[in-house]
Amino acid sequence: MSKLYHERPSNIIGIDDNYTRYCFDEAVTYIISRMENGEKPNFSIKDNKGTIEKPHYSKMSDLYKSMGFSCGEYKRQM
Repeated sequence: MSKLYHERPSNIIGIDDNYTRYCFDEAVTYIISRMENGEKPNFSIKDNKGTIEKPHYSKMSDLYKSMGFSCGEYKRQM
């Protein structure tokens, strides 16, 4: 998306703090470089003991949806 709009990723999501912007842009650059080398993102999560694996998400939108964020709104799950 940042290549399409010629914007830094932190600009697209509206981060104001300079250091946070830097960290976020670095993280995105790192993830993109790994993906360009053929790796697929792994959004799975394990508990503190590393024994329980939660669902694997192949898209960030699926991960956000599992947390209650959909269609630009956050809907808290009880």
